[in-house]
Amino acid sequence: TKMLAKLTARLAYPRNMLMLSRAVLLKNVGRRPLLNGQGRNQTQCTLQLSKHGMYPRLFCSASPAGGSASGTGGKVVQVHSDEEFLDAMKANVNNVVVLQFSAEWCGPCKAAAPYINQMAKEYSSAGFYKIDVDELDGLAARVGVSAMPTFIVRKNDTTVETIVGADVERLNKTIHGAVTED
Repeated sequence: TKMLAKLTARLAYPRNMLMLSRAVLLKNVGRRPLLNGQGRNQTQCTLQLSKHGMYPRLFCSASPAGGSASGTGGKVVQVHSDEEFLDAMKANVNNVVVLQFSAEWCGPCKAAAPYINQMAKEYSSAGFYKIDVDELDGLAARVGVSAMPTFIVRKNDTTVETIVGADVERLNKTIHGAVTED
C-alpha cells in the first residue's frame, strides 16, 4: 500500500487521496485509467486485482515521449466550439478519432447513443467526439454533413470512413479495424 501511495503521488493525485484503503482500491479496480497530470497521457495506470483476487495492483504504461493524449478515456466528449474541435483534432492527430454529428431532436441519434457510449469504453484509445449540428452548423457544413447521425472515423489525420445513419454495427467494425490495424 505504501508503494501504491508513492505511485499515486507521482500521478499528481491530491495529498488527501494518498491514504487509500483496500476497500477504495477494490472499488476502483478496472475503472477509468489514472492519468499523469491534467489529462496528458504520458503515464497511464489502471488498478487491477492480482491473480488470486486478494491484492490490488497498479499497472502503468507510458506513451511515447512527446506523444499526444490518446483518446478520450472511454467517454464521448461534447464539442461546443470550432476551437475545441481543432484542439481535439490536434491532440489526436496520430490516433483513431470518431466524430459523431447529431442533433438534439434526432431520434436515430438518441437511439444510437448508448451503443456509441459502449464503443467509447471498449475502444478507450480512440477519441470520441460529439458535435451538435445545430450548435456548430458551420463546422457541419464545412465537413459536408447533410444527414443525422453522421459518423466520421479518422486515423492518422485522414478519413477512414464516413457513415451516414445509425448503422452501429458498421461503425463498430470500422472502429475495430482502424484501432487494430497498424
